[in-house]
Amino acid sequence: MCLQHDWQSHLNQTNYRYRTHLGGVRACVGRFSSVPHECSVDCPDLHADTYRHPHAYDYRHVHQDTITDSDTDVHPNADGHTFTYPYPDSVPDPHSDTNSDAYGYTHSDTPPPTVTRTATRTVTTSPTRSCTPIRTATKTQTPVSGQTATATPLTVTVSNSIPARVQWNANYGYCGEVSFIQAGMYYGQYISQYDARALASPGVAQNLESSQLLIGVNDVATATRMHLTATAWTPQQSPDPAPFLAWVKGNVARGYPVVIGLYTNNYKFDGATSPNAGNSEYDHIVTVTGIQSRSAVSNPATYLAADVITIEDHGIWTDPGSTAPPFFFSFPAETLQATRQQANAPAGPVYSLASDTPNYGIAITGVLDTDRVTLPVRLTSSASSESPDMADNATARPASKPVTLTVTVSNLTPGVAYNLYRYASMAAVPDARFNASAAQAAQKTAFTITSGTTYTTSVTIASSDVAVFRAVPASTS
Repeated sequence: MCLQHDWQSHLNQTNYRYRTHLGGVRACVGRFSSVPHECSVDCPDLHADTYRHPHAYDYRHVHQDTITDSDTDVHPNADGHTFTYPYPDSVPDPHSDTNSDAYGYTHSDTPPPTVTRTATRTVTTSPTRSCTPIRTATKTQTPVSGQTATATPLTVTVSNSIPARVQWNANYGYCGEVSFIQAGMYYGQYISQYDARALASPGVAQNLESSQLLIGVNDVATATRMHLTATAWTPQQSPDPAPFLAWVKGNVARGYPVVIGLYTNNYKFDGATSPNAGNSEYDHIVTVTGIQSRSAVSNPATYLAADVITIEDHGIWTDPGSTAPPFFFSFPAETLQATRQQANAPAGPVYSLASDTPNYGIAITGVLDTDRVTLPVRLTSSASSESPDMADNATARPASKPVTLTVTVSNLTPGVAYNLYRYASMAAVPDARFNASAAQAAQKTAFTITSGTTYTTSVTIASSDVAVFRAVPASTS
């Protein structure tokens, strides 16, 4: 995976993470500091790492409401599960695919509130390479032989209602931006991929790798600019996926969208034959939407190898023979973990979590509200993608199309007066005194419910618009 220009001119002097070019489609890669490297003829990202992982994996992905885990890898405690994956709040799982892949992973809980990150690697690669697009698979999936084991059923399911969303693949890929858009809609605000990137890297042209929204680089600052609260994972000096996966588990169990970095299988995505193809830390940013476990989730959460983690990948993988991406993938925590080399194995999973290098993640925990008076607001959209796509190497915003947002306010009390504010820019959004700042809103809707606990309305906007909603009791300041 290589950029179609000379990386020599892009040595990382600002400790940003950058992604590689795949001939019209992009995948993100890891953060670097100052070790040069080159691309081989077939365009894999070649690092000098020689890590080995003792496990071979089969895999499966699942994206329907009732799922049977039928993988046959050699990890008995990761197989043989049958579980349901209901979407709460009457939001159905829109996928009906029945493709089968299987993986295994885990999590950790207690990140410090303040995060300082230090770059670990810088890359110089050779110029002008063209690689296979990432969107459609070109390799068949070869299962790993092994025995299917019988396991204790997964009894606890936490499924956060985060619908699938399609990323733009131009300009190194907008995977981080889409994950933040999903988290924002979960908390009542919509923004385009173009504006999400502009907030991540103000003043930076969007065809530059330094413009990307990347976890471990500019994720915390971007959350603040989006008026969201967030807790970032602090990468450990001695990498161990178990604490990280326990942290993921705990935050998902609390109902938070969690954004993490994963390896892609570069053999399956672009035909790369080097086991070191791709970045040493992560290639792609995804949103974690659910956790399934055999026991109640404690606080802090405990890593269990048999826990199942569900991610949404923004539609960059399509199964051989299929015309539509599955979006949702579920993996047992243990088998999700892999070295860079194992992640690229021809019989390996589509996605893996780095097992011997630091992991990166951020949990989006709510909206900025210093008065603690806002009510939960959630948005769903009439479209799961923004079309037309951003043009390759473009810096200007693409044309927009109408999109209808459904706005649901919850935790309401009948007979109490509320105000719902809509703001047309991030700069207009207050973080306190919402009623006193009513003039900053583009629209105010006063409402009172007579029964139930929710209020629903809808609004049609342009896909390029910003629409941020905050609901508060009318009696507050």
